[in-house]
Amino acid sequence: MPNGAVCFSSQTSLENEEEKILLAQQEMLAKLAHLQKQKRLLKKRAGNFIARDYKEIAELEELERRKAEELQRLEDERLESERKERPYGDV
Repeated sequence: MPNGAVCFSSQTSLENEEEKILLAQQEMLAKLAHLQKQKRLLKKRAGNFIARDYKEIAELEELERRKAEELQRLEDERLESERKERPYGDV
């Protein structure tokens, strides 16, 4: 086998190896891009989830405040009604 054939064979082998490496590199970059996209999406969803939970908590707290106000109003009315029923108070 002539010396040139060995060099050509080695060069072809190196080019094939280089092509495989470049292909693997492209696949890894595509996977990385996909993972980065997933990460952004998860962060966005987590943020939305937290914001929604915060809003629901705020709404529940508002309902509890209104309920407490209504109970206080009813208690005040009851006491006022009792006071009117006993004009001279307890003696």
